[in-house]
Amino acid sequence: MATHNMRIYAGPSRYVQGRGAFSIIGREIKAVGLEGKAFILVSKTAEKATRSLWEKSLQEENIEFIVSSFNGECSETEIKKVTKEAQVAKIDYFIAIGGGKTLDTARAAAETLRMETVVCPSIASTDAPCIGLSVIYTDAGEMQEFRLHRKNPILVLVDSDVIAKAPKRFLISGMGDALSTYYEARACKKTGSLNLKGGLITEAGIAIAKLCKDILLADGVDVASTYETQGITPAFERIIEANTLLSGMGVELCHVACAHAIHNGLTQLKETHTCHHGEKVAFGLITQLILEGEDFEEIHRLLNFYKQVGLPLTFAQLGMKNPTKEMLFKVAERSMIDGETMSHEPFIATTDMIIDAMRYADSLGQKY
Repeated sequence: MATHNMRIYAGPSRYVQGRGAFSIIGREIKAVGLEGKAFILVSKTAEKATRSLWEKSLQEENIEFIVSSFNGECSETEIKKVTKEAQVAKIDYFIAIGGGKTLDTARAAAETLRMETVVCPSIASTDAPCIGLSVIYTDAGEMQEFRLHRKNPILVLVDSDVIAKAPKRFLISGMGDALSTYYEARACKKTGSLNLKGGLITEAGIAIAKLCKDILLADGVDVASTYETQGITPAFERIIEANTLLSGMGVELCHVACAHAIHNGLTQLKETHTCHHGEKVAFGLITQLILEGEDFEEIHRLLNFYKQVGLPLTFAQLGMKNPTKEMLFKVAERSMIDGETMSHEPFIATTDMIIDAMRYADSLGQKY
């Protein structure tokens, strides 16, 4: 029987979040039944900040492991390199520690070798940790494809102490990515789009996506404005959970739409490569709501939120001071390619529509 007639719910087998979570990683790995030798793929920055925390726990549980440094881009080149290293080392499962591209690379290699993955984000900048896919880029940093995996991570472990020590911009970017979750889920529900597992959207998915938005709008401004001084409060923990678990589950169970398609188009411009994923998604979300004919009170509510937390409002803040029509056409054209998530929207897009909506989003942003 075809899965598109079925509601499908899927997610990580176990999610652990809190202060000092790395100090129990060995115990948590044993709790999910993993045995044998681990291949740890870690970014250089994350290794420097966290190795003393997880290495001790792994050694206490007598878990054998090898460590490999991530080279910075989740590309086919890097995935093949990591896969070969893992094969040579004769490992049994993967542990990924770092940002979204590190996690995606490890998962893509694990999928190739039909192995489980333990995911440990060192920043709360995207919903990548909980999702059963990898976003593949070219070596030059242009978004290439989504690669769906058979399984979600067996364990997602988030150490709030580590997240709190990362630069503020990562958390804010994560808010931008997470805020789009509900609005894109809503579009997918309206059009009857299938979720990432190829099934119908569940009511649980919509509820999780809405809770994600509600937490961000309730706690985001206060957490952002006191980031350097507040320490780890319940509100801070809620934002980590929204950015990581709730957004990830919302995407997994409902999928994405225009905001992420615009992000993928923006990656084609080298001017935007200094921006984080969630920053480009945030601009894509305003573009999406304009195209959907959203009530302007809601759009201005989000623009005010962007201003207060520090998300980009304009082309200039994305690195494009005076984008030409040719540049915007390139973004729009890429956002509409076959298989892109623009097709999950309840309208038939054209390049002119998208260009006009992006320009309007920029003009609204300039007023703020």
